[in-house]
Amino acid sequence: DNGILVWRSDAGEDGTIVTSNRIERIAAKSGGDGQNGNGVNVFRAGSVMVSGNRIADCAFSA
Repeated sequence: DNGILVWRSDAGEDGTIVTSNRIERIAAKSGGDGQNGNGVNVFRAGSVMVSGNRIADCAFSA
């Protein structure tokens, strides 16, 4: 349902770096209107850097 997830239980600084990945063919098999089917999904995580990734053919994009 998603490619790379950076999720936290509570909102806060995280500092994760997601760089130089190939992410493709991500479906939203569980349905929804955007919570599934993302190449990269960041939730409640601050200071996350997403850079230089190749993302293609995902059900959703934000």
